[in-house]
Amino acid sequence: METLDAGGQRIAYRTSPGSGPAVVFVHGNSSSSAAWARVLDGAFGQRFRVLALDLPGHGESARAKDPAAYSIPGYARVVADFAEAAGAGDAVLVGWSLGGHIALSASTRLPGVRGIVVHGTPPVASPADLATAFLPNPAVATGFTGEVSREDATAYARAQLALGSPCRSTRRSPTSSPPTPRRARRSAAACRASRTPTSARSSPAPACRWRSCTAPRSSW
Repeated sequence: METLDAGGQRIAYRTSPGSGPAVVFVHGNSSSSAAWARVLDGAFGQRFRVLALDLPGHGESARAKDPAAYSIPGYARVVADFAEAAGAGDAVLVGWSLGGHIALSASTRLPGVRGIVVHGTPPVASPADLATAFLPNPAVATGFTGEVSREDATAYARAQLALGSPCRSTRRSPTSSPPTPRRARRSAAACRASRTPTSARSSPAPACRWRSCTAPRSSW
């Protein structure tokens, strides 16, 4: 872990060895940069310059001096300051859950940002709208369970994928035979491909170049 000063806030972060375009990952509520460890250590991190920070009061980052920092605008300010301090003001921002809302808000402070990828981040105007933001799914309850079985964890992971996606299509019935090594490798390759940027541009682009996000910035 490394640290830097982001607008007066000590922020701990992880980096990958890649030298390609920068990608800043923002974790969800009550989590940390450890959530992205496999991304940094894998092929993606070998190709791109990945930075994953611990938000104030999370992981190894210092607690915020101002309680107002524990809000989406406060976190967004820290993320923007972090990106600038790390020389990644033109990065692609990736946010999960609360991190997605933070990334969207931080992008307004980073005019050079290349794009944004969010996951589990409903575009709502206020907390009162959350009930209409999610489709009912029993698997979500797994995230609020103290002990999770492998079967429940697998069901939870599949629930996060779109129907028909390469990763979800590998689901087997209890009576089916295990996939052959060749099929397993092919399925794994398809999953990795669905999470890889389609291109890495050398200059800021008006649209996100990731398979999971193709909307122009004007529609964000």
